[in-house]
Amino acid sequence: MGKNYYYLKTLKLDRTELLELLTFAEAQDHKSQFKKYTSIAGKRDGNEIMAAYVPLKELAVVKRLSSLFVLESYPLMLRHLPNVAVDKHIDDQNKRNSVVFFPIAPIIDFSPTLFWDLAADEEPCEVVSYPNMCPCLINTQKIHSVYNQSLQTRYSLQICFDENFSVVKKLAENGELFRGKT
Repeated sequence: MGKNYYYLKTLKLDRTELLELLTFAEAQDHKSQFKKYTSIAGKRDGNEIMAAYVPLKELAVVKRLSSLFVLESYPLMLRHLPNVAVDKHIDDQNKRNSVVFFPIAPIIDFSPTLFWDLAADEEPCEVVSYPNMCPCLINTQKIHSVYNQSLQTRYSLQICFDENFSVVKKLAENGELFRGKT
């Protein structure tokens, strides 16, 4: 575990749920819902986001995951095309101060999330590698980036919280983040 991430090893997506999410993301009628993210400052950073999209909220797996948390949350799906670098950035504070990040695809060579002490740094201070596609609590209020070095599109589901990382991490460490058994 790092200072900007916390693996949630008891929280897993099964193969059926991963397939449901991937099929949904790649369906022709949903692909157009991914929008190139533009920050409050008007900068595009390489992220493509599907948010506030009712069919995403209605997926059985998303309903299941959302119902597990004691905190109010909302789902968001991210897409990173092959060989796309997401700039070093801090997320806008739009009820996304921390997220539980679920890797979806590719299953092999899922690109890590990189954390940086300073935007000018050449080496990351932390690397989140998602071993065995393990979900992870991420601090979105620290500088981070990703470079999808895969030849496949990188998809992830995020359950987003208004609470900051330290609050959510403490709940997880104390066994109080979930309503019941995960």
